[in-house]
Amino acid sequence: MIPVLTRAEMANIDKAVASSHDGLGFEYMQRAARGLFDLVINRYMECQKKGQEAFVTVFAGKGNNGGDGILLAAYLAEEGYPVKCFILGSVSELKNEARHAYLELERSNKKNQYLDFIEGIEDIELVQKHFGKISSKYNKHFFVDALLGIGANGKPMEPAASLIRIINEYYASVVTIAVDLPSGSDPDTGEINGSGVRAHTTLTMGYPKLGSFFFPARANYGLTIVQNLSYPIEIFEQEFKSKIYFANAVKQLLPPRIATGSKYDHGFATLIAGSPGMEGAASLAGTAAYKSGLGLLKLLTDTQSRKIVASNLLEAISEDIVDDLLKQACIKEPAVLGLGPGLSLAYKDQIASLIESYDAPMILDADAINSLDTKLLKKHKSDLLITPHAGEYTRLFGKFDKALTPIDLIEDLRAKAQEYQISILHKGAPTIIADPGGKVFLVPFGNSGLASAGTGDVLTGLTLGFAAQLYTLYKKYPEIRFFFTVFEISPLTQAAILASYVHAKAGEKASKELTEYSVMASDLLNYIPKALLEL
Repeated sequence: MIPVLTRAEMANIDKAVASSHDGLGFEYMQRAARGLFDLVINRYMECQKKGQEAFVTVFAGKGNNGGDGILLAAYLAEEGYPVKCFILGSVSELKNEARHAYLELERSNKKNQYLDFIEGIEDIELVQKHFGKISSKYNKHFFVDALLGIGANGKPMEPAASLIRIINEYYASVVTIAVDLPSGSDPDTGEINGSGVRAHTTLTMGYPKLGSFFFPARANYGLTIVQNLSYPIEIFEQEFKSKIYFANAVKQLLPPRIATGSKYDHGFATLIAGSPGMEGAASLAGTAAYKSGLGLLKLLTDTQSRKIVASNLLEAISEDIVDDLLKQACIKEPAVLGLGPGLSLAYKDQIASLIESYDAPMILDADAINSLDTKLLKKHKSDLLITPHAGEYTRLFGKFDKALTPIDLIEDLRAKAQEYQISILHKGAPTIIADPGGKVFLVPFGNSGLASAGTGDVLTGLTLGFAAQLYTLYKKYPEIRFFFTVFEISPLTQAAILASYVHAKAGEKASKELTEYSVMASDLLNYIPKALLEL
């Protein structure tokens, strides 16, 4: 789990580091520039292997972000690589670490070949002349965007706006590497203020920024690589208050397999789902639960739907829903109870009785959420996870009185998770998972292939299957070290993170073969094993 920082948190860390020791700020700039240097040189060497001659053009602003780019240019010039740095502004405007970086570059600039200043719109022609000079000699070109960092606010002004337009005009033929974030992207909201650089790769410094996970800016980042700057842990812990994490590698979240175990060692779950016309939802969710590694599933549905669902899901034990649903659910008590996919609102009163009285972990989806009110939500007896999309979340908790920024939404999810002591899996781009202990997790994978009926049912089934395995293994094998105990989150939160990741990756793999247009929810079931195999 990689910490995700807001603009204020990152700025506070940089300020604390710079003030803790003279010269330390520039030392961290050197670390950032060395990371950039390594990335650029790796790309440069790839070009040389193909017989291509490459040139690097750096566009640098006046702040620390620009300083990273200027120092990169100094390192490239020092090593004899073909490079040119255009600095936005004048020498007198460069302050602190950025000025130190400029002096490093100026040492190599004896023939005025590595450096030019863009002080006004009239100086843009220097860039165009530069392109004309190098186009005949070099058949490969790299841009490094270090114009505007996390401290920039509002719409880019001239001449920065013109430089951004120029960078984007060459998007198809020139590889652009952004420093920390593509210029014009808001580090908190993911909004693009006016015009924004479209990067192929972004090397983000220290930690990912919150805005990089949200559209429209997310599309401008390209491949995002995190450059570890080794900030002092005591400073980081003091400033990292948002407790937002990027779920980037979830292998450690997978429930272990027991070599000598039976189906009961790998989880027993009950799923209450399906209704006339919605039998597919129950089939999809149940199949996905088994695909997750679940040992045994009991499926409760109405009499009319049962024959159809049972014919699609041969492995499940199926039963008709009876009037006393609470008593029925408690017979041979499962590790986790899932309710909702395709269920309809006909069972609203029985769902309320289960939530108030059933003392086992539960996952609520679809109509199980739609049948809730917040008073009922506070009455749950055991661990509880809800899996709403934006509309279901609004119906449950009410409309927002303003347009939400990402941090507003995250804080609302966190507050609701803590107030009601539940885990929340908020479906979207990205998926956001809030734990009752206050931590929040972002799962930014998947694509439009998942925007199809039934994919949410697959996600619910995966979550149910993983959760049942975790609770069963934790109870039977206390010697196993589980992620949720180490990271101090609910087992349901761990299951939600893992399921969201596998679900998204299955969607990506399906889209590669079927295209994003043609992926159906049932297709995902065939790609779940491939996503797990990759882990």
